[in-house]
Amino acid sequence: MPGDATIKKRIPAWRKLLYVGVVFCLFLSFVEIALRLHGLIALKTTRGNLPADRDRVILCLGDSFTYGIGAGAGESYPAHLQRMISQVHPEGVRVVNLGHPYMDSTSLLAALPDYLDRWNPDVVLLLAGYNNRFRKHADANKKGARAFLKKMFGSLKIYQFARIIWINLNVDPNSRIDPNVPALEAKEIAGVLENREEFAKVKKIFEPYAMGQGEIAEPADGDPAQQYIAYGLFLITKSRTALAEEYLHTALKLAPDNLLATMGIGYIYLYRNELVMGFRKARFDLDSSWLYAGMAYYRMDAGDYEGAIRFFEESRRIEPYFLPVPHGLAMTYLKMGRPDDALFQLLAAEALEPWNAEIQWTKGEILLAAGEGQKAVEAFELSLDYSHRHPGHYARIARAWVERPENPDRDFQETVTASIGPRSADWQLLGRWTKNILAKSDEGRAALNLIEDLDDMADIMEEREIPIILMSYPDTFYRNRLADFARRRGIVFVDHTPVFKEIMRNHQRGEIFRRDGHCTAKGYKVMADNLLQTLDEMELSGPRVSP
Repeated sequence: MPGDATIKKRIPAWRKLLYVGVVFCLFLSFVEIALRLHGLIALKTTRGNLPADRDRVILCLGDSFTYGIGAGAGESYPAHLQRMISQVHPEGVRVVNLGHPYMDSTSLLAALPDYLDRWNPDVVLLLAGYNNRFRKHADANKKGARAFLKKMFGSLKIYQFARIIWINLNVDPNSRIDPNVPALEAKEIAGVLENREEFAKVKKIFEPYAMGQGEIAEPADGDPAQQYIAYGLFLITKSRTALAEEYLHTALKLAPDNLLATMGIGYIYLYRNELVMGFRKARFDLDSSWLYAGMAYYRMDAGDYEGAIRFFEESRRIEPYFLPVPHGLAMTYLKMGRPDDALFQLLAAEALEPWNAEIQWTKGEILLAAGEGQKAVEAFELSLDYSHRHPGHYARIARAWVERPENPDRDFQETVTASIGPRSADWQLLGRWTKNILAKSDEGRAALNLIEDLDDMADIMEEREIPIILMSYPDTFYRNRLADFARRRGIVFVDHTPVFKEIMRNHQRGEIFRRDGHCTAKGYKVMADNLLQTLDEMELSGPRVSP
C-alpha cells in the first residue's frame, strides 16, 4: 500500500544551493589563507637568506624607454647608470635592465612577481604607461557597485592571483622583441680586408686575430686611425657593438672619410635603426646594398648629406629597386630643405611599396613641411592604417602635436625650411586630427588603468619592503598623473621633463631624441644622471657592505 512505502525526505533546492555556497566560500577562504601563508613564508625565506655582502640589485622595469630603443646596445639608461656607479664602486652594485618594447603597465604587473622572486632587488626603478593607450581597457570610469566591490576585494590574494592569471592570458607574445646586432665572423671581415689596397694597414693588424693568433690590443692615445678601426671591428665579432661604435667614431675623427670605419658603423646602424631586424643577417661587404644603406643613414644623421646621397646611390647601383634608397633620399632631401626632391624620391618609394607605413609617415612629414596640411593628414592617416594602429604611430602623432611650435610662422623662419615650413593653419588641422585619433585610443581609460596597475604594483612591493622610484618620461605624457600617484602613495618621484627642457635649450633635437621620439644615447645618459642623484640621496647607489 502507498502508506507502507518509505517516505523519502527531499532537501529543498534553495538549501542545496546554500550548502554549495558555504562550501565554496570555505574553499576560497582556505585558498586565501594558503596564499597569504605561502607568500609570508616565501618572503621571509627569500629575504632572510640573502647574504649581507651580496651585490646591491637595482632593478629597472618599463617599456622601450627602459630597454633603450633609439640607442646602441649598452647605451640605455640602465647601462649608463651601471657605468656611472661602477666608476665609484667597481664591484658590489648590479643594475638589471628588464625593459621590453611595447610593454604596458598591465603586462608589467603580470610579470612583476616573477621579476621580484628572481632578482630580489634592493630598489625598483619604474617607468611605465606610454603603451597603455594602445590596449583595450575595461571602462575604468564606472562608479557604484563595481567600484565598491573592486576596492573591497582588491586586497584579497585570491583576487590578485586570478587577475594575474587573466592578464597573462592576454599579454601580447610579441612584446619581447630583441633587435640585437648579429656578431660578425672574423673571416667575414678578413675577406673584406683582402679587397682593397687602402685596407692594407688594418689588415696587418686584424689578420693575426682572424687566424686565431690572439686578440687585438686596445688602442691608446696617439695610435693611428687604423688601430681604432681594427679594434672596433674586433669588438663587433665579440658582440660588443656599443663599444665598437665608440672606437669607430674615434677613427672617423682621425680620418673623417675612412670607408672601413663607415662600413663598421653602417653595419651597426642597420640594426640600431631597425632597417634590418635581428632575425636577418646583413652581409658585410662592398657588394651589399644593405650595408651601403646603413652607411648612408649614418652619414645622414651625422649631417653629411652629400656623403649620404653618395652612399644611397651606391646602394641603388647594386640593387636598383631597393626600398631604403628612395626612402632614405627623401629624408635626406627634406633635411636639406629641398621638399620637391624629397617628394620625388618619396613617390618612387611609394611606387615600390605603397602599403608601407613608414613611407606614408615620411610623406606626411614632407607635405607638412611644404605647407600641405590636408594632404599631410591624409598621409598620416594612411600610415596609421597600414601599421594596423601600431603603438609607435600613435606615439608619433601625439608627440608631433605636443611638440608643435608655439608660433609656427615665426619659429620656422629660423629653420632650414623657412620658405616651406608648416604654418599655423596646418598645425591647427593636424591638431584637430590628432585630438580625434587619440580620443579613439581610449586615452582617459588607459590613464586610469595605469594608476590601477601602479597601485597593485605598489602593494606588491610594499608587502616585500622594496622601495620604488617612479619616474616621468622625458616629455609630458602622464607626467601629472604619475606625480600625483607618487605623492598619494608616498613614493619617490623623479621628474625628467624639466631636465630635458633645460638640456634642449643648448642642443639640437636630433642629439637628444631620435626621429620616432625615443632617446639617443645622450638622451638616455641624461635620464641616468638624473636618477643617480636620487639614488645617491637615498644611499642606494653603493654596495650593501662597503668593501
